[in-house]
Amino acid sequence: MLENLEPKIVWYILKILLLKLRDLSKHEERIREVIKDFILESGKTNNNDFQIYQDGVGNILIKKPATSGQESIPSIMLQAHLDMVCETDKPEGFDFFNKGIPVRIQENNEWVYADGTSLGADNGIGLAFALAILIDKSIDSHGPIEVLFTVNEEDGFDGATHLDPKTLNIKSKLMINLDGGPAEVVVIGSVCGRRVRFSKKFNWISPENIEDFSNRLTSNNIPNWYVGIIDKKEPGLVRLSKNIEFEEVLKK
Repeated sequence: MLENLEPKIVWYILKILLLKLRDLSKHEERIREVIKDFILESGKTNNNDFQIYQDGVGNILIKKPATSGQESIPSIMLQAHLDMVCETDKPEGFDFFNKGIPVRIQENNEWVYADGTSLGADNGIGLAFALAILIDKSIDSHGPIEVLFTVNEEDGFDGATHLDPKTLNIKSKLMINLDGGPAEVVVIGSVCGRRVRFSKKFNWISPENIEDFSNRLTSNNIPNWYVGIIDKKEPGLVRLSKNIEFEEVLKK
């Protein structure tokens, strides 16, 4: 099934590694160790001298040296994140910790999806591409390669925020992010992200009919402001209200 898709090595890695075992944010220990073992075993098999570094928050950096004659080429880093959003619409729930993701392919072979759960392609496909580049024997001429896998992207960017370049021994000045969406799109920069907390005091008035009651949160002059309502099942995050409406107002 997946093994017939191109590029084969990417889908092979996704199938044997990333669809069998994925971890949610703040619990990336297992997938991190599986990836480290996979890379070290591949290094022994293919005679690749991989080096792996890990910092205090759990980010890992994998180094692959340049091929002979290409040592002077500037090092380049590929980056993806280890965690995934674990969601299911199955009435009985789904045990992501102990079960592999139930992957399916549409009959037209255009889309890969999961049956009743999130697929974890964010950022599993990025992990798979990075690992494929590291182990692909057909890539026989390249400069130094560094692959950075960060933790907890989905729930706070902790891996990026607390990244320790010195401990990870990062040398690259160029980085390609592999969490950008379509395969033909390369992310070379970011407008960054910022967490903002704000508060306002309200004088609460009990409505006559609670069913008709709603609040409206409006952003003025903040183009493209993303506002999300997070389900309270997520640890540490609370859904504000099922009746809250969000509206963006742009003054021209």
